Formats: sequence, structure tokens, C-alpha cells
Amino acid sequence: MICIINIDNEFSNQISSILTNNLIEHVLSTDEHTILSCEKLIITDTHNISKSLRKLKLMNLLSVLRLLNKPILGINQGMLLMCNKIGEGHQRGLGLINGDVIKLSTPLNGFYSTRIKENKVNNEKFLLDNHSSNQYYFNTNMGVVENQYSYSILEIDNLSITAAYSNNNIFGIQMSIRTDEESDNELLVKFARI
Repeated sequence: MICIINIDNEFSNQISSILTNNLIEHVLSTDEHTILSCEKLIITDTHNISKSLRKLKLMNLLSVLRLLNKPILGINQGMLLMCNKIGEGHQRGLGLINGDVIKLSTPLNGFYSTRIKENKVNNEKFLLDNHSSNQYYFNTNMGVVENQYSYSILEIDNLSITAAYSNNNIFGIQMSIRTDEESDNELLVKFARI
């Protein structure tokens, strides 16, 4: 079973709808025992990254999530929550993704082309492999600079931003998930099958 960590009701319900339509068993929760009992976790997008980080702290989930050895997927701002430091204030994130979040000089809002890196590690699992398109919808003003575990890159303002990340059981996608987009549904189904 997949646990959608309910840090933002709107985005949690959106992901839940996609999983329900694809007959994937899941639960929405911020309860530690529920999270521990699930096989996989999704940290959804959020409208307010600082508020969501505070919610995770208040629920004592920062420590729990750092210690788990389960597949975890962060989506858009949820991926940013998984990083070491977030934004100019250098808020401490979960530290699951080896990278810091920077503010972009040009906000991303719309469809952008990404590229898959040539030097991927062969034994890693990737959510964007064999994907029908390299065009994804982005809606953010922050990003993670390319690092060794970035496998899909978005070039913007002379920066290489991580569009997708994979390191062992940690996955992140910077693009926004939309219920009406079949390719976005495919990403979640692929994560459910990892």
C-alpha cells in the first residue's frame, strides 16, 4: 500500500484520485503508525512549502521519514521538501535528496522540455524511462541544481535544474502532476510498480 503524506489537502486528493482511477491501493495520512505500515510513500506538491515543513515537524515526521528505507516519491514542492536546505533562508529540509533548493530568477510556469542524462547508473530505477514525451508542466520558482543523482535535466537561465532524481529508494520529480494528463498518471503508476 502507498501512503500519501497529507501535507496539502488539495494536492493529496489530486494524487489520491489518480491512484484510485488506476486501482492502486493507498491511504492519505500524517499518522506515524500508518506511514510505517505502508510499503511506499508520496510527498505531494504543496501551496506553501514552509507551512508543510512546519506540519511535518509538528507531526514528528521529519525524524521518521529520514530513517525509513522505503521507496519515497516527492512531487514538485514535495521533492524540494526532501532536499538538504530550502531557499534563501536555508530552512533545513528532510535531507533525503542530496542537494540544496535555490530560488530561480525566472519562475517556471508552463510546459518545458527536459533531457535525460547520458551517464545514468544502469541499475537505478527511473520514472521517466521509456516515457512518451520529454515535455512536462512546471509550476515553481525554486529548483535543485543538477547533481550526480539527477537523471532528467531542465536547462533554464544558464542553470541545469533537476527535473527528476533517483538514488536507491528516493525519487523526485520537479514537474507538476495533473489529473487530466495521461503521462502524469503513468508516472504514478510506474512508481506504484517499483
